[in-house]
Amino acid sequence: MKLKFIALLLIFLINFTVIDSITTITAIDIYHNCYESNIVIKNLGLIKAKLLSTLIIIPTSIWLYRKDSKIAIETLKLLTAFSFGIVLNNILNILGGVS
Repeated sequence: MKLKFIALLLIFLINFTVIDSITTITAIDIYHNCYESNIVIKNLGLIKAKLLSTLIIIPTSIWLYRKDSKIAIETLKLLTAFSFGIVLNNILNILGGVS
């Protein structure tokens, strides 16, 4: 169970911080109006916003795992799926416009 949690956390963090950042930066470069309404990204910048989010997600995930490992794993599955959806949306933006 612990190995599954660690694997999911690593997959989520790599997808959220690396892959999502690359596709978001690419989408912003191609279509300059992407994410202009996101106040956090607008004020902090994408990388700082990702780091701030990561600093919140990691301790919260570990805390939740200590309280209830099954809920923590299901929550990470949901976050990972959502994160992959954002990456897919970025790729679709890059290929065909703004969604």
